[in-house]
Amino acid sequence: IVFEGYLDVITAFQNGLENCVASLGTSLTEEQARLLRRNASQVIIAYDSDTAGEAATWRSMDLLSSVGCRVKVAQLPQGQDPDDFIRKRGIQAFKTEIIQQTLPLIDYKLKKARQKNDVSIFDSPDKKIAYLNKILPVLAELKNSVEYDIYVQQVSSEIGVNPDSLKLEIKKFKNKKNKQFFHRKELMDSGEGIKPPAAERELLSLMLRSRESIGEVKKWLQASDFSFEIYKTIVEKLYYLDELEKEFSINSILNLFSDTEIQKTLVNLSMVEELNLDNRGKIIRDCIKKVKSDQLSLERKRIEQRINELDKERDAEKIRGLLGKWAELKRLERELCLIEGRSRNDR
Repeated sequence: IVFEGYLDVITAFQNGLENCVASLGTSLTEEQARLLRRNASQVIIAYDSDTAGEAATWRSMDLLSSVGCRVKVAQLPQGQDPDDFIRKRGIQAFKTEIIQQTLPLIDYKLKKARQKNDVSIFDSPDKKIAYLNKILPVLAELKNSVEYDIYVQQVSSEIGVNPDSLKLEIKKFKNKKNKQFFHRKELMDSGEGIKPPAAERELLSLMLRSRESIGEVKKWLQASDFSFEIYKTIVEKLYYLDELEKEFSINSILNLFSDTEIQKTLVNLSMVEELNLDNRGKIIRDCIKKVKSDQLSLERKRIEQRINELDKERDAEKIRGLLGKWAELKRLERELCLIEGRSRNDR
């Protein structure tokens, strides 16, 4: 059983569940996956049920499957992690309600596709097509021909389509995916196709349109908090202009830069569809939360990488110190997720 954090493992072990490990975060590495495969043929992923945990489940189960593990996924109640569940409900409930109810990798993916499309009954062509578009990538990944046939038959029966028609759609999807791969490779080779984070883009667009927005963003974010280098440079200049309390326009800002890439970026930002300034405060808060969340996630992954390095050096003291920092970052991430969840419910 693969848990996300060391507290999950400690609580499970103390309650008699010994065959468990922690990936120490949501970024399971290929080396860890191969080590697991050498010691077990079947792996159960039991990550936290928050957004970060669900995204990590998808990454980890594909990685584990690629090294030859038979993967199953445990599903915890929303907002709980294994440590919470075991402490509140006990180890026996964890075994019977969580471990014994795990889903095989493909079944888990198909279930999530139904949930995201809010589909329980396929009573219209639109519902069938929407579901099919979600599961084509899942079916296209199947390498074992027997498993492929089983799931094609299952899905065909479920949505009421001919298996041959489904196989044809899967083949078309694979061909399209191959073309997209080569197109992306060409873009990367040419240096194009690298997009800045959407939240940073929206914040900068607002700051260029509204002087008030600069002050609001500056309360929470430094220029160095922007990960996209060109944006970072522009924000530094905007903060400086705000301190001078001088009026400015896109044209006056353009004149401050001689770099053609920065000028091009400013022009593109000025042409972005104008946001609803009546909703400006909420947009700024949501974008700041996103930037902060991305920062926490990046810092946590850096710590995880350092822990992996120290693990090889067997430096237990430094690892303990980093684990404390990792747990604090994870706590802050959870708090941001809860805030975002409440914000969505309030809309």
